[in-house]
Amino acid sequence: MKAMTAAVLAAATFLATPAFAQDVNWTGFYIGGHVGYGFQPNDDDETILFDTNLDGVFGDTVRTTTGANAFSTGFCGGAATSSANSA
Repeated sequence: MKAMTAAVLAAATFLATPAFAQDVNWTGFYIGGHVGYGFQPNDDDETILFDTNLDGVFGDTVRTTTGANAFSTGFCGGAATSSANSA
């Protein structure tokens, strides 16, 4: 059954024809664009909760490889606190 399904899928792939534009000599004007914005209100008091032991309860401490709290310095409120990588 698997071999037959594979053969049908292979035949459909090889027999499929790509869609081509109907008029190959089109010289019209085209313009496109995209505008968007994303925001998160009230960033000052927002935090992220983690479930590190996968027990369904969020709020676990995230540990680094040395055992320290990965977020001991807190959260930045959605904005950079400095240009340094360590800040």
